[in-house]
Amino acid sequence: MKPMKPKYRNLEKVEFFISDKSKEIIKQYSEYTKYAESEIVDHLIYEIVKEDKEFVAYLKSKRYAKKILSKIFHDDDFSTYEKEVNAIGKADQATIEF
Repeated sequence: MKPMKPKYRNLEKVEFFISDKSKEIIKQYSEYTKYAESEIVDHLIYEIVKEDKEFVAYLKSKRYAKKILSKIFHDDDFSTYEKEVNAIGKADQATIEF
């Protein structure tokens, strides 16, 4: 049997404002899925980033792109996602190669 790993690593408490509508959606989805509200927010943010190829191309153009991307995408996700992002990078001359 493989040892169990912590569900979350490097958690940080953050404060921000969201609309009542968004809060209710998160609350109801939490009840529906039986996941904690923080888990739902964490998952949704990650899914948004995975879909926004232009945002990832922007991150690639930053000075410390490799460090930033490795923080956002876990090592296993990063290698597979890098191929998709490189397709965008070919269209943008200012991108950084990995």
